[in-house]
Amino acid sequence: MRTGPPLVARIQWNFKAHVISSSWAVEKISREVAVLKLLHRVSPQVPAPRVLACDFEFNNTVGAPFMIMNRLYGENQWMAWPKLSGDDRITFVKSLATSFVGIFNVRLPSIGSIETLTPGGLPIIGSILPYMTLLPIKPCATLEQYITLQLDHAFAQPHDQALYDFSLPDLFDRIRTLAISAIPRDDHTMFVLVLVHMDLRSKNIMVKDATVSGIVDWEIHSSLPACLGATYPEFIRYDASYDPKYGIQPRLMPAKECWPLEDHAATLRNVFRKLAQLFKFPDILCT
Repeated sequence: MRTGPPLVARIQWNFKAHVISSSWAVEKISREVAVLKLLHRVSPQVPAPRVLACDFEFNNTVGAPFMIMNRLYGENQWMAWPKLSGDDRITFVKSLATSFVGIFNVRLPSIGSIETLTPGGLPIIGSILPYMTLLPIKPCATLEQYITLQLDHAFAQPHDQALYDFSLPDLFDRIRTLAISAIPRDDHTMFVLVLVHMDLRSKNIMVKDATVSGIVDWEIHSSLPACLGATYPEFIRYDASYDPKYGIQPRLMPAKECWPLEDHAATLRNVFRKLAQLFKFPDILCT
């Protein structure tokens, strides 16, 4: 948003679409309000919207839960990227790394997502993304518990054992054992629980003057161990599901021009990593 009024309203109009949509509408907007308020208190250098007003009732003047925020000016990263020079792209990636580090400054007490804040402004951790699944993953304290809950959640999805010539329970047990054995044990900072924006794609990153001017859409967030939350931005990744040979993450969306070529992406990852490695976990825990 490059011009326009200084305020933006987010309104959950779709609460009548499903029998449980009303609770989802309140969950989504209340959790986004909570995480934005906490982020501004603990790590105000992160360019996230500031909540100016909110109402989670359905019978208010608007007729739906809403929040009002200050407008962040700039344009979506995928629109800005093709117009940036080589030096400007380096500047932008450095700015993005600084924003990632700022988000990591928010340390949290358990794995889950921020449900609300106490009157004193401290986070209450609830289930992970409860409005996106009928089987929400409850909050937990350790990475081992999180792995178990994720696998239990996956196994609980509808499936037909008859389609497989091996035991699904046995497969999931083996995956659980393998995943837990792969947990790094030599660095305690890998287990520090930090705030993670779970939808930090180019459409939710705003750019102005080759720097990050806004990170938006915080309803999808989690508190995760740093070893799970620390990752490169997706547009400079060529590993795992982003490896073109698998074709899982199409690089034509939203536009092929917003994805750097593989060699240039490696350079940008190096820039990102060098700045992010300067990060030191704060001593303050949000409890």
